[in-house]
Amino acid sequence: GKAEEVFRRLPEYLGDGAYNLLFLRETKNDVHIIRDPRGVHPLYMGQTKNGIQAVASEDQALRRVWPLAREIDISRVKPGMLVHMGLGITKPEAEQVLAPIPRHCSFEWAYFADWFATLDGARAIAVRRAFGQALAELDEDDKEEWRNPIVVPVPDSARIAAEGYAEKAHIRHIDVLLKRPDAMRSFIDPGDRRRIIREKFEIDWSLLAGRDVVLIDDSLVRGTTSDELLEILHNPDGLWYKMRQFFTSVMPLLGRYGTRIHFRFAFPPIIAPCFYGMDFSSVSELYVPKFLKKNGRVPDVLDDKILRRIAKKLGADTVKFLPVSTVHKAIGMPEDELCRACFTGDYPTDGGQKLYDLQVLRR
Repeated sequence: GKAEEVFRRLPEYLGDGAYNLLFLRETKNDVHIIRDPRGVHPLYMGQTKNGIQAVASEDQALRRVWPLAREIDISRVKPGMLVHMGLGITKPEAEQVLAPIPRHCSFEWAYFADWFATLDGARAIAVRRAFGQALAELDEDDKEEWRNPIVVPVPDSARIAAEGYAEKAHIRHIDVLLKRPDAMRSFIDPGDRRRIIREKFEIDWSLLAGRDVVLIDDSLVRGTTSDELLEILHNPDGLWYKMRQFFTSVMPLLGRYGTRIHFRFAFPPIIAPCFYGMDFSSVSELYVPKFLKKNGRVPDVLDDKILRRIAKKLGADTVKFLPVSTVHKAIGMPEDELCRACFTGDYPTDGGQKLYDLQVLRR
């Protein structure tokens, strides 16, 4: 019909970005939903046994409205698919109107998705655990020199990766950082992120002294959370941390009597902005590019010299990131079916690539 023809021509008008669109026709009491042909962000539809139809970005959102599995039938809206729902339509009508060219956002699994959500066939909790296990493999040799180590997650999005790391490394996992239940997500909140972070966590200080602490976070985007957490972990007012930095420059043995922080990020270093819906749209706001050459590209694993510079700037003893090659393996998809632009600088669309290349030229 006419609606289907309009949706087939959508890419001509919308360009090459990412979208999940819902059109409501009040006069006919129906909706049309379409997922972009790259399927950058997830989309699910469902229908209850009594005929209520719904659509959401994650399957888990639908399950939380109808918690009993028998109450709702949930299915994935495939990339390039058009779905028609409404009064008088007994079952959602799905049609493939655009040829699928999957480029699913990798960062959805690392950060945004509900733990128990399944995104395009890959469950977030399993992917995050695999990320943590891959991180632990990087420390197989180093951990032998650590003193009474513990694995500490930055709550809540890094908790599963920390569990995976602890299982693989055979190191005790302890919740030293406790997130206040009313805390906002500092990544999303547009206000004073540093103040939000300081108000966000409680810390069990008794568990830190004289240990090697493997601090697991989901990713390093702007560095705001990481900077503040390390200063808070060393001392709430930062005084001990600043004293330790001074003394370790003249008396290396001091480090043996204090806490050593090994920051581990369960995602590759983010070196490029996202133009497809994530809230980091410029190179200038990102943390890692400041340590790279102008073109911003990174190998599978960052050079040790760069890692030491990042660790020093953050205030950690060591820093490591998830290798680039690990991401698609953990998710269980081919590289060319994922959007990996934020950690490779290679965009799935011409428009995204042009925007990034222009920002790099202006650096």
